[in-house]
Amino acid sequence: MIVRTVTVATALTLLAACETAPLPPEGLSYARGRGAPEGAGTIIATSPDGAVLTHPEGLCRTPCQVNYLEKVQVTLAKEGYALVTINIPLGARDASFELTPGGAQHGGRGGKPARAMSFKPTALARDLINAEGPDAEQLLNSVLSANIAGMQPGEIRYSCLLTPQGKVSDVMYLHKITNGFLIDVFQGRGGPLAKQLNTYKMRSKATLEKVPGAVYAAPDGHAPEDAGADPRMEGLGRRWFTLGPMVSGPRNPGYFHLMRRLGIPEFGLDYQSGDVFPQEANLDVLGAVDYQKGCFVGQEVASRMHRKGEIRKRTLKVYGDTDLPRGTTLRQRSGIVGTVTSMIGGEGLAIMRLDRLIGDEVFALHKGFDLRFKIRKPAYVG
Repeated sequence: MIVRTVTVATALTLLAACETAPLPPEGLSYARGRGAPEGAGTIIATSPDGAVLTHPEGLCRTPCQVNYLEKVQVTLAKEGYALVTINIPLGARDASFELTPGGAQHGGRGGKPARAMSFKPTALARDLINAEGPDAEQLLNSVLSANIAGMQPGEIRYSCLLTPQGKVSDVMYLHKITNGFLIDVFQGRGGPLAKQLNTYKMRSKATLEKVPGAVYAAPDGHAPEDAGADPRMEGLGRRWFTLGPMVSGPRNPGYFHLMRRLGIPEFGLDYQSGDVFPQEANLDVLGAVDYQKGCFVGQEVASRMHRKGEIRKRTLKVYGDTDLPRGTTLRQRSGIVGTVTSMIGGEGLAIMRLDRLIGDEVFALHKGFDLRFKIRKPAYVG
């Protein structure tokens, strides 16, 4: 049941009617509609990080995306209501949205809570590996980077398999089932990962094999009751699988766009097997590595980097007026400071050299033009 419709009053953050001073050092293009009343149902301020919206039940801070060349996109996150996203084109004088009860969130084991954003239920490009047998848990716990001991059916853990040199070989979700685990891995990696895990079996009584099936993700409240919470952070919804040779269903690009906005890199898209150390893909702050659990493949290198405390590279967010292809180098006066891994709609990710990066402004050569871009640290990185 729709409980309220609120109209956004005049003079939103529009290019021609905003106080949009030059970008501050931190890169936030703060704007407030000139003369806009701060009454019920009014967006009174927006930035690339969020918006403050007033409505009859009080102030609500929301995440939003601001592209001053096209539109303002606001996702309303009101306690007790389902998420709702509205796009406000430049030149519009008002917009409306509806609040519907619902939208509870669930806790995770990884990073800080995600600012609430919505996406449509979607099938994911994943393979499934079945791991069962009396020694399956012990085997996987001794090889993988996360602590999976004592998981209960329905729980999901985020983890990775490292090379002996400490680089990321595969990233996966482990779904605990009654007789073992279903390992959810990037499409095309199911066979190679099952083969690699079997090399560690030795005398362990465990069976690991790729099985047919499909993996899905959906916002909280739109998934089956037995779907598990995404373990990386709160606000990423639920994840579940089906087994058998069946059509997986439509893939919705909204999930991909959500990952870009939150600054979460994806294995197979932003990096490949053997490309990065866990810290460079932010896997450590997303809960995929447990430095306290004891031995796992690549643990010596990963722990040494963690103990030193000086992380030279991280995946950060990049913003601009055009999309850059994967592999584009980002520069400052000191030289190359990063490389783009993916970008769409003016939002993307890049692996950046923290030890070289000064400020938040970088440049990239694209189609003969030297273009300016902004770099932001994802909120969950801290």
